[in-house]
This record gives sequence, structure tokens and C-alpha cells, in this order.
Amino acid sequence: REPITSCEDMQGKKFRAEGAWTDFYNNMGARGTFVDGGEAYMALSKGVIDTTQWDVSAVTGMNIHEVAPYRIMGGGNDVVPGHILINLKKWESLPDNLKAALKGAAKDYFDALNDIYMEEMKKVDELVKQGKVKLSYYDDACIKKHEEVAVKLWDEIAKRDPSAVKAVELVKSGEKH
Repeated sequence: REPITSCEDMQGKKFRAEGAWTDFYNNMGARGTFVDGGEAYMALSKGVIDTTQWDVSAVTGMNIHEVAPYRIMGGGNDVVPGHILINLKKWESLPDNLKAALKGAAKDYFDALNDIYMEEMKKVDELVKQGKVKLSYYDDACIKKHEEVAVKLWDEIAKRDPSAVKAVELVKSGEKH
């Protein structure tokens, strides 16, 4: 609802989030607050929350900019392309031709989502030009704190969930899989 450019600006602000993102915002000094996605627009308009974490569809599909015109940039959560998860034992039991088909379908899915995302971003760019969406950029110190808090949170999640250890290691290493 108002520009946020520093970690100081985040202090005490209610960020609509879910799951580990709630912990992330709490560790940043904000207040991670769960509000059902369908209620985000009304919650913003009534001041129940100050901002919402969402992909571009919040602007282009839900018109969130009508009640919260600032789009915060630089927090590392600007792109949400979608994921496909398959149980490893099930995957290993599949014949190679089905694995190849699923890999091809996953690539097609990713490419299609990426194309959709880019088209939606063009709409946001137009709203920025019209002054309906205002871009707000985190300063370098806040981006650094985002990174530090994220790594700390990943480590906490890995301690709580042994199955997450490998995923955290992969994210930290920057490897693609």
C-alpha cells in the first residue's frame, strides 16, 4: 500500500505470506501474516495487511494494484515458473520412454508458463507506464539481509526436515537439476 525500499520500511508491516515465507518475513522484522489468497484484495483495501507476496497474476488477474499500487522489486521472488514433483521411487520405476515423455512435457510446461509470464509482465509494464503500478526497489543493504535471512531459514528448515537437506544443499550450490 506504500513504497518499501529498505528493511527499515518493512518493520512491523503485515506481509501476506504462507508457509516458510511467513517465517522469512518475521525474520526480516515484518509480520508474516496468512490471509487466504481470495481475501487478499479486500484485506489490503481494509488495511488488514500492508502488502502481499504473489506473482504477476496478482496485478494482471486480481487488480491488486488498485489497492496496493507499489510492486516491490529485488526481493528474489519475482518469478514463479511452476514446478512438477514426482516421487523418486515412482520415477525410477518408469520405463525410459515414459521418463522421456514426462521430461519433454515438463519442458513444454515450463516454456508455456514462461511465455505466459512474459506476456503478463508486458501488461504490468503498460500499467507502470500509465502510473497505475509504481515500482519500489529494495536498497542493497536490504537485498543483502534478504539473502542472509533466507540462508538462515534454509538451514533451519533442513534441521527440521531431513528430506529437505539435499534440496537446501542444491539451492546453496546453485546447481540446476
